[in-house]
Amino acid sequence: MKVRIGLSKGEKSSVTRTEDTDGRFSLHCACKNFASFEVLNELLIDCPEVAGTKCCEGTYPRDVLEEMRESICTTDEMEEMNYKSDLIFAHYLNILPYRKEAERLRRLEDLIVFEAKHHGGDLSVGARNIWPWPCTFPETKDPDGLYGETVKNVTERVKETSTVRLLANIETKDKVAVRHVASAKCKRILQPLF
Repeated sequence: MKVRIGLSKGEKSSVTRTEDTDGRFSLHCACKNFASFEVLNELLIDCPEVAGTKCCEGTYPRDVLEEMRESICTTDEMEEMNYKSDLIFAHYLNILPYRKEAERLRRLEDLIVFEAKHHGGDLSVGARNIWPWPCTFPETKDPDGLYGETVKNVTERVKETSTVRLLANIETKDKVAVRHVASAKCKRILQPLF
């Protein structure tokens, strides 16, 4: 991405934090223009908090992107849309209706299982952002048990006890291992492994 050229490693661009004349951030504009996965990823690396910021129109970047879903014609385009939407979701998880979409939860489950199995529990930034969320989501706000079921499915599909232990020890944003702050149902799934 051109904005990042010339920046030192770790240096952040002010462009991603600047609103345009209509109150939209770069991520909103990139979503509106169906920018590539790589561009969205760079913007999120530089300024992840914008994923949870509404523009003046009252929409999150993911809402802007999702407006295009109905116009998608091919399987490849739909797959690309899902990758992009899930990437943004990984940086701001708690938006209805997206957080209750069964198809999205299956895709995220597949991502975590794949990375856990093929990378020995060493998850990408996106998967590390996602994994603590279903583990720690309050059961009182999840009457359908979607998130506990997601955690159960991941642990059963990963199978390898040592890898599931690595997942259980992934830290939340508060630097606490997931297994220590998991919901009651998820603790019952994770704690027997220790």
